[in-house]
Amino acid sequence: MGFVRESIDRCALVQRAWWLRHDVVPGADDICLRLETSSSVVRKRIEWSAIKRVEVYKRDLLTTDLVCTMIVGPDTYIEANEEMQSWHGLLEALEVNLDGITPSNRWLDRVLKPPFSTNHEVIFENNAT
Repeated sequence: MGFVRESIDRCALVQRAWWLRHDVVPGADDICLRLETSSSVVRKRIEWSAIKRVEVYKRDLLTTDLVCTMIVGPDTYIEANEEMQSWHGLLEALEVNLDGITPSNRWLDRVLKPPFSTNHEVIFENNAT
């Protein structure tokens, strides 16, 4: 039984590790995704004015759900989730910098329930970019 538990715990750490190495940093002009690898730091940026769409949804992680947001730019995207350290700051920055975005107090409950469903929503769309 100990081996099985250790294997499950090890798999859970590997499964979760990808977002623990990421950080999403909202700035004055853009959003930056910072990914640390063993040999370098990779950055992806999307300027606020270039954001085409913001989507929210849940990932089913077998025993729990993970609320995520995807910020889509002209040629890239940034995905963040509720377990990232910068999650709450990101949601606040999105509401401050994107006119017309649906605030989190209106979409969060719809995405959370029912459990283990994707509950995808587009909360911002900029047709002008």
